[in-house]
Amino acid sequence: QTTTGIEIDLESSTDLTNWNPATGMTEIERIPNGDGTEQVTYESGPGLLASEDRVFYRFKVRLLP
Repeated sequence: QTTTGIEIDLESSTDLTNWNPATGMTEIERIPNGDGTEQVTYESGPGLLASEDRVFYRFKVRLLP
């Protein structure tokens, strides 16, 4: 996902040490807050959590040159 001046990636981890691009996630809603920020909601696909006891997510945000 790219917004003006920044690049945003959703990443996942099962141990909070090793992070990879999140797969099986679908963006279902994006709501502008009116202050330059947005609320973004993602939904996991069927069976995504069945293979893992727990999964952590984070957004990796980078400023573009």
